[in-house]
Amino acid sequence: MGEIHNLNGDARRERKLSSEEKQRMAEGRSHSRVVERYLREIATGKYHKRGPRKNDPEAIKAELAELNAKIASSPPGVEKLVLVENRRKLEQILAGRAENEAFDELENKFLGIAKLFSDTRGISYESWREMGVPARVLIKAGIYPPNKGRPSADVDEEE
Repeated sequence: MGEIHNLNGDARRERKLSSEEKQRMAEGRSHSRVVERYLREIATGKYHKRGPRKNDPEAIKAELAELNAKIASSPPGVEKLVLVENRRKLEQILAGRAENEAFDELENKFLGIAKLFSDTRGISYESWREMGVPARVLIKAGIYPPNKGRPSADVDEEE
């Protein structure tokens, strides 16, 4: 083993990390990346208060096909203009669903590590809330407000 000199010039022996320590460190870095990505995404404000979509992608695609047929057979005018606008809105919903699905996957990863990350780093419920993490997400992750214990399952507090 080599020697390492500290700022005082004192020599000390270099300590090798065990594979278990290396694995824990890698896991910690991975958890930090998930938390970092999640916090950045919720900071955009796009996902924070979104509700579930009522239409599934297949229903939206079917409606788009129907609208396209109506647009093709409609003469120019206000009716066609409204159909074109409705198509545009459905296309935006469909594009947004893909974005929401990616965010849902990230949120699920966050839920899987948030409690351990919080306990390991000493992060409080209040700090998560200050960073914009919804209360429902924290509760689902097992992180509760202080002195309140476990709230009922129907809590849907956002702010």
